Amino acid sequence: MKMLVIDDESTLRRMIARIFQHEGWEVIEAADGLSGVLQARIHLPDIVLCDFEMNGLNGFQTLARLRAVDATATIPFILITGATERAGLRHSMELGVDDYLAKPFEPAQLIQCVQARLARVRLDRHQAEQKLAALRSSILMALPHAFKTPLNGIVGYSDLLASDFDAFSREEIREMTTTIRDSAVALDRLVDRFLNYTQLALAGAATGDEPAAGSNAGIEVEKVARRVAERHRRQADLVLDLGTGCPAITLAHLGRLTEELVDNACHYSAPKTRIDVTSRVEGRRYQLDIRDDGRGLTAEQIGQAGVFMQFERQRY
Repeated sequence: MKMLVIDDESTLRRMIARIFQHEGWEVIEAADGLSGVLQARIHLPDIVLCDFEMNGLNGFQTLARLRAVDATATIPFILITGATERAGLRHSMELGVDDYLAKPFEPAQLIQCVQARLARVRLDRHQAEQKLAALRSSILMALPHAFKTPLNGIVGYSDLLASDFDAFSREEIREMTTTIRDSAVALDRLVDRFLNYTQLALAGAATGDEPAAGSNAGIEVEKVARRVAERHRRQADLVLDLGTGCPAITLAHLGRLTEELVDNACHYSAPKTRIDVTSRVEGRRYQLDIRDDGRGLTAEQIGQAGVFMQFERQRY
């Protein structure tokens, strides 16, 4: 394991170094914040211990420099400080400090603090790997089935028409071609949804046109919700209560989110039951709610919800 200790007090810095070298760590020392930032970018330590009060960059400023670069942005950062007032500690957490250690401290406290932080990092990493594995599994299970369903309609009916066209009446041919078209549209929507998700996942939600200043998101939400409800023949079930204001995303992305949620509500609730679409602004927060009377999810399933995640697929 590799540690970076940043402190302009040489006695304390060397004491910390000796403690962890005795534990088998490789320890890099830096006498000020600026050199600490440079050392972090060169050595990419597993953890940084940094004093708050230093000449030049203080602990907060040093942390800001580290967080500003991708290579060092996620390195665990423990702030060593004599400022024990609660306001100062809250401020340090808001700036992204992972943990703090108040002076004076015993070597055992220091070791315990570092071990606890690294244990948390390992747990977060393990959970992230589990989520990634679940995502891979969900994609492998869900996408082939999702593609297969509309393809069955396209391939099946087109094979019938190609092999024995003259055996069918005009009405039967019309029904078959309608099914082929509906299946193709469903497949096109599926591909479009997958590409949209990929775009958002890779590039972030800030891609595309900038949100229009002062625009009313309610107009976009209403337009999309009515279109989706019409597609499911659920226009009479749709109840809209939309406030003014617009979230800090593009209207195109807001429309996509609305379409997915309303489509889900229409698909998984019974006809002639309400689908409520409401929006409101509270301070700097824009909230959009879509509610239906479908079967719903358990609290545990909601906590695990993610892209391509489907629950109890074999049963439902």
